[in-house]
Amino acid sequence: MIRQRQRTEVIKPPRHIRDRVGSSGGVDVDDAIARANAAVSEIADTSFLTDITPELENLEKAFAAAAAAPAEIAKHRTAMFNASHEIRGQSGTFGYPLATIFADSLCKLLDHEEITARDLDLLGLHVQALTTIFKQKLKHDGGAVGAELKRLLAKAGAESGPGKKS
Repeated sequence: MIRQRQRTEVIKPPRHIRDRVGSSGGVDVDDAIARANAAVSEIADTSFLTDITPELENLEKAFAAAAAAPAEIAKHRTAMFNASHEIRGQSGTFGYPLATIFADSLCKLLDHEEITARDLDLLGLHVQALTTIFKQKLKHDGGAVGAELKRLLAKAGAESGPGKKS
């Protein structure tokens, strides 16, 4: 049996969308960015601080427990790391890059293999700094208070830290 060839037809769809939209106009990028920044700022000023408070409280409780029983610091390490990791991940987005710096430093400190009771002062500095940042709402670089906190962190980090003798 011989098959007959069917004729192939190519259909080109009309370009109606170009006619409807045109070749100019659209979203004003600068306006869209300004509106997005305003929305993020509003969230930072209200719900972010509410949302981050439980993480800060978890960090404070875990540190207090570790400080009360320095020999058992490893038991509280995960809770401190998880809380500081959450703080680190969210703070910069909502206008608190100073908190990101301290939370990142704390995560790195807690991630070190040899963290022991001798590191409690440095851990405490981080926890106190984060508490200060959020209670005083130190946005951006934190001004004079932020500069002092960073200076204290740098000094303390140079003097102590995982693996260094006190």
